[in-house]
Amino acid sequence: PLVARDGGVLVRAGHTEASVDVARLAGLNPSGDICEIMNDDGEMMRLPELIVFARAHGLKIGTIQDLIAYRHAHDRLVKCVAETKITSWHGGEWTAKTYVNTAEYAEHMVLQKGRVEPGKPTLVRVHTMSMFTDLFHEANDRAGQLQRAMDAIGAVGAGIVVIIRDSAPNAISTQMKAKGEGVSVQLRDYGIGAQILVDLGVTDMILLTNAHRTIVGIQGYGLHVVEERPIPGHALSPLPLAGGEKETPLHILIVEARFYSAIADAQLEGARAALEAAGATHDVITVPGALEIPAATAFADGGGQYDGYVALGCVIRGETYHFEVVAGESARAIMALTLDGLPIGNGILTVENEAQAWARARMTEKDKGGEAAKAALAMIALKARFA
Repeated sequence: PLVARDGGVLVRAGHTEASVDVARLAGLNPSGDICEIMNDDGEMMRLPELIVFARAHGLKIGTIQDLIAYRHAHDRLVKCVAETKITSWHGGEWTAKTYVNTAEYAEHMVLQKGRVEPGKPTLVRVHTMSMFTDLFHEANDRAGQLQRAMDAIGAVGAGIVVIIRDSAPNAISTQMKAKGEGVSVQLRDYGIGAQILVDLGVTDMILLTNAHRTIVGIQGYGLHVVEERPIPGHALSPLPLAGGEKETPLHILIVEARFYSAIADAQLEGARAALEAAGATHDVITVPGALEIPAATAFADGGGQYDGYVALGCVIRGETYHFEVVAGESARAIMALTLDGLPIGNGILTVENEAQAWARARMTEKDKGGEAAKAALAMIALKARFA
């Protein structure tokens, strides 16, 4: 069974938390069943289709955004408990505030410069604290983002940085174990950050970010992102190259198999965000299926215009042996190209069913497209070190 976070949708805007919140608000046992409704073509229904489905079957329907708005009107999970003034090399004078999450008793930090002016968008950075990146200054695609965001706000004279900490008691060991296994760990709990911004008086905001992502339910707090602005001066690659950085951005080719087009597009969104965050440029070509990806990659490499490649696609097990053929042969062909010296991030999903595919493809979940792009960048840097 899935376990909902304490604080429900005000902490994490997920289906698990929404199910438990609805049951609790109805005075019932705080538990529920979760299912995804599919169209006849196997694609997951979106909200407009679900509204039609609900009307046809006499079902009640609501959104996570609706639930957040209701709970936000009746519950408050954040409280400012301390405040002081600091002077930083990045952005100068700041007001530092400590907020406590009363559901999980975790403390989070705010750096505020200037005042929030009604009717005027506020420059905002919501930053997930990383021990390796922010404390040890590890060389990766998020290196220096906190400091550069502070510089950007300092340059305009007003804005807010919300720094979210992992509240789990084993947060540090979890990060270290994940790092040792090569797994990316990122918090996706936007609810607490949203509540802090509301408490500070923010409504419209200009979001400082290098990775576009749809934030579920944010309108339920009365918050609106009117513009996304990249954090200035991001790195060209996630690892320093031998002999110094490249003078021009890395140029990557994304090869996307369209057999499961909606899933592939979800992967593509994550891959693009990761490449843009690293300062790389990219082109996209499409092929019918996963088996065609290696050949298309080899064709493109003959022109010599790309530094590396990202392979995106999906293979779902069926009732025949075809799954093993496609999954195995595409993986072998990509490995052969890699051994020939091509830096490739392999993002071809091999899964049992469509639900698994979506969980791996969405940026808000496993984000395998983003991971494949980061793998390609890492292999480019590694190849350059041994050149």
